[in-house]
Amino acid sequence: MLGSFAIGDSMAKEVNKIKTLKMEDLSQTHYTSTRLEYRPFEPADCKDVYEYGKDAESCRFLMWGPYKNITEAEAFVKNKIAESDLQWVIVEKEEKKVIGTIRLYDYNVKDRSGAASYILNRNYTGHGYMLESLQFMFGIAPKIMPIDILYTYYDVENEKSRNVMIKAGMISDDFYEEQMVIKGQLRTFKRYYKCLKE
Repeated sequence: MLGSFAIGDSMAKEVNKIKTLKMEDLSQTHYTSTRLEYRPFEPADCKDVYEYGKDAESCRFLMWGPYKNITEAEAFVKNKIAESDLQWVIVEKEEKKVIGTIRLYDYNVKDRSGAASYILNRNYTGHGYMLESLQFMFGIAPKIMPIDILYTYYDVENEKSRNVMIKAGMISDDFYEEQMVIKGQLRTFKRYYKCLKE
């Protein structure tokens, strides 16, 4: 299921390990790629988060948004800071501007798999930023969680997101399809995967 943790009761020890990693290793950790920085949320990010979060087109295929006001963005950022979630803001180095987020979730101990999701400010599409961010996740995800496979999900109408996955060298999981109600509409999701084990 999208966005949920598939972990059994017998795996509590492994779960505690993941929680410890989240708090100690990620809450204050910064990463960089060629043009981008990845860091935890900060209170000052609210303006930039609101900029893309209020855009109905950017949020079209997501369960949340668009934001009606900046107060909703402030609440989201505050919640992310408190959670120390496995989610980073994406910062364009030259402008020092938050242009989106990328998230690691859905850790499955048995299958040694996880999933990534992302959103990008529509004003910054077409420059390869999301491809760069996803490739960053391929490298960092196995260092955070003991996973061999990383999944990404997309709405079948979201060709831009699908194209990012293809350019990143991911493989289509032709046996997977799931339907969910998003903003009152029944949507169909498919997925791609990347083998991270060398």
